Amino acid sequence: MQNGSFRWLEILICVASFALVTILSDHFQARITYQDGQGWDGAYYYKMAEQAANGEAIHVESPYVYRLGLPVVAAMLNKHDLLSGFKEANLAANVLLLALFMIWVSMFVSDWRIRCLLTLLFLTQWLGPFRFISFYPATVDNTQYVFLLLGLIGLHVARRREVIGTIGVSLVVFIGVFFRETVALLGFAMLFVGNPLRFTGLTRNLAEGRLASIWRMPKALHFVPLIAAVCALVCTHLVAQRIDDGYSFLRTVVHWVYDKPLLTYVYAVFIVFGPAIALVLFNWRRSWAFLETNQAFLVFIAGACALAYVGGHDTERYLYMTLPVIYIMIGQAIADNRAVLRSKPLIVLLCATQLISQRIFWTIPDYPNDYRTPLPVLTVLSSKFQYLDLFSVHSTRRIGAVAVAEYVLLTAVLLLWLNHRARRVPGLAASPGIPAGS
Repeated sequence: MQNGSFRWLEILICVASFALVTILSDHFQARITYQDGQGWDGAYYYKMAEQAANGEAIHVESPYVYRLGLPVVAAMLNKHDLLSGFKEANLAANVLLLALFMIWVSMFVSDWRIRCLLTLLFLTQWLGPFRFISFYPATVDNTQYVFLLLGLIGLHVARRREVIGTIGVSLVVFIGVFFRETVALLGFAMLFVGNPLRFTGLTRNLAEGRLASIWRMPKALHFVPLIAAVCALVCTHLVAQRIDDGYSFLRTVVHWVYDKPLLTYVYAVFIVFGPAIALVLFNWRRSWAFLETNQAFLVFIAGACALAYVGGHDTERYLYMTLPVIYIMIGQAIADNRAVLRSKPLIVLLCATQLISQRIFWTIPDYPNDYRTPLPVLTVLSSKFQYLDLFSVHSTRRIGAVAVAEYVLLTAVLLLWLNHRARRVPGLAASPGIPAGS
């Protein structure tokens, strides 16, 4: 009975928080005015929705042209006001996202209070689907996250109920690719559901060329989602009519491998996860053990992180794909280190800086604007500044350098403080979250 009441309280807190975030964002956050409210990528999706509403063949530049799903849905929902159609579709996606995320965290985190905390973090991130939609409605990211979460849940189910999980992931991948091609990553991750990698003696086995000791061939059944992803990609290329603009994914990869500084990438990680990422680093042994025993998740976040580096300017949006797995590890770090975290000054520092990082108190400025960007304190403590200074790649060198230096310093302080606390708490010297020798 006690667990049941906790569960109802958890649902009440999460649903009420979702409603509050949605209402406040809709009230205080103004829509971007750039290109009549369509934004950058959104202008392509808006054009696709117009073509779908008029019964025309969809034809815009790649890679946008292959993301057919949401523009068609937006046109079906409101062909007379397409931006409203996009927002309605994305609001529906957000409702599904909340439910799926709550299911997802309940699979790995037993404490309902920690689950509520993770959900609140998910709801309030400024670039996340729940707040950003009010600023930028013509986006396909919200529906992408729905399919990614469904797929991650399917990967976990497949470990115990192989056939059902595989069928579920295959359906999610096939449909999801029509909304965004990154969903295909789930098909590749499925090959690792059976944990085919062996990390014990990895260096020695690689040096001696004993590949059979490192990798075990997945079951034939596990290839089905990948085949579904390939079929869906072929279908999108057959249905859509690409306007030849010289775009090449391989050229994009080569360009960003050479052109994206490592510190810029580190900055993007902090923008997405904030100081809370220090908890994963502190609890690194448990975090690695979780990924080692769930290799599909390891491959998924590795693939998403690679795409974030080579996929273009929007590093943060790709990194956001990894959020469900990273948040599980944050939740586990909190659960594993309750005694270490039982320090009011430490909690105040961590919570205050996380709130600042997630921009709880400020809205996103319009683009373009005439504001001047002040120096950041993790983020810009204002609603009036240059919009592009919010992003790792686009921000000016001065803003980016100051912010990443602050994040690195804060993370170092948090890790030193956590290790100091761990030494003082009896019985924690052998904790899986404490690095050796600390």
